[in-house]
Amino acid sequence: MNRMCITSEQFFNLLLLVFSSFFLYHAFHITEDSGLGSSAAIPVMAFSVMVMASLMALGKSIFSSVRPVEKIPRAVFLVLLMILLYSLFLEEIGFLISSLVFIGVLVFAINGSRLVTSFALALLVVLVTYLVFRIVFKVMLPEGMIPEREILFYLKNLFN
Repeated sequence: MNRMCITSEQFFNLLLLVFSSFFLYHAFHITEDSGLGSSAAIPVMAFSVMVMASLMALGKSIFSSVRPVEKIPRAVFLVLLMILLYSLFLEEIGFLISSLVFIGVLVFAINGSRLVTSFALALLVVLVTYLVFRIVFKVMLPEGMIPEREILFYLKNLFN
């Protein structure tokens, strides 16, 4: 029985094709204007190159004579699932909680450390990231369920 098996290279190239096609579709809808002077021109060209390159890479990986049989590690599927969930819940739950869960679960699952250690590390990473982007660069991060503006306003008035 000759069972068709997809290699990790083919899987990656297929994902690259799907995502670059998705972004190319959305690049066409950036603006109603068309032509080289529109704001969509560079994204359309960039994603067109990505679609063509991923098609060539996928074709090369499918039709190459060397067919290594390798299993895709479960960690790859876990990371892809976590990225999908993170992107879906980031706006609703907010940066702090969703990033803490995202990083904590990934560190716990991939590193195999204790749950408390994983989430302590995740908390440190999230707090440093938050301080750099929110306080230093003044970037608005998705608030979600935690009223960050009110907390920052209270802390600012506390020290003034």
